[in-house]
Amino acid sequence: MPNPSPDLSAERETPRTRGRGRIKAAALIVVLVALGWDSTREPRDQWTAWLMVQGIGLYQQGVSPGLSKAGVRCRFEPTCSHYAVASIRKYGALEGGWRSARRRVRCGPWTEAGTLDPP
Repeated sequence: MPNPSPDLSAERETPRTRGRGRIKAAALIVVLVALGWDSTREPRDQWTAWLMVQGIGLYQQGVSPGLSKAGVRCRFEPTCSHYAVASIRKYGALEGGWRSARRRVRCGPWTEAGTLDPP
């Protein structure tokens, strides 16, 4: 006997959600093209780098204090967010962002606390 319950894992397309996948894909393409174009400029002139630094600033002001109160500490000196800001300002959004991502991957219990790693 077939199962009468509906398959809730399949997302049905409604008039409200129709085309959202295409819109998201188009938005991603626009962002990637803008990032590629912006990366040809000097890091200090990149609006994408400025946006990234502003986002990190919001994290440092809003999220980081709460993590510190909870006992979460960065294992590196300077902290990962300060490293990211310095890297983005020095290398730009693409290269600085890539360096910051690699740094975050290296962070974990296998890294000794207080490890010096300048940008």
